[in-house]
Amino acid sequence: MATTTEALPISDEDVEELDSLLKDLKARAAEANEKGNVIMLGMYAELVKLVSPEVQRLRARLDREEKAHINRQHKAMRQAKRNGAGSAA
Repeated sequence: MATTTEALPISDEDVEELDSLLKDLKARAAEANEKGNVIMLGMYAELVKLVSPEVQRLRARLDREEKAHINRQHKAMRQAKRNGAGSAA
């Protein structure tokens, strides 16, 4: 049974929250480095490697969705202008 998965909607707040998490992880990594805590620095490094690409991916997706929305609005406006101009002539 083939099913397609629909992408869940994301918001600016979601991306900002993930970005805040990434900044917190980087700050904790810097703190572990200052303290010389090798184990925790390694763990934070792994978490940063996991979260960072997701933040970039979601930010890019949000940008694409915003651009697509603008393009749809522009297309609808052009179509409305054509229909209005065609019926007036």
